[in-house]
Amino acid sequence: MTGTVSELVSDEFQTADPTTTVDEAIDLFRDRTPSEETTLYYLYIVDGDELSGVVSLNELLNAERTVSVGEVMASDIRTVSTDSPVADAVDIISEQGFPALPVVDGSKLVGVIRASDLIDAAEEEETLTALKKAGFWV
Repeated sequence: MTGTVSELVSDEFQTADPTTTVDEAIDLFRDRTPSEETTLYYLYIVDGDELSGVVSLNELLNAERTVSVGEVMASDIRTVSTDSPVADAVDIISEQGFPALPVVDGSKLVGVIRASDLIDAAEEEETLTALKKAGFWV
């Protein structure tokens, strides 16, 4: 696939401060209204604008409700930058089995890229290639 991650980045994601309790974090998911096409898989922990950790929704649902998300978050985070090739995101998502991957500018969280968006982009690229090979102007 060609292009950079910035072409596919989504701004639909949920963040919380590291001091947010698990119970409060679950309420954040309950209270938001994502688009019909979007599924949220992770809570991204940010300190200011800086990405410091991630917790899956599954981990939140199984954690002690009164502890902070900072206590249950994973801090070893795989990310891609806005100028990373899309192929890098594909490699990480396919190797790790992640449904989504945080996109950063430096250490600032700017969005996420979802596996489903990568699949859609790949299918569109294949369709365009097939049309061009068939002699259509696209």
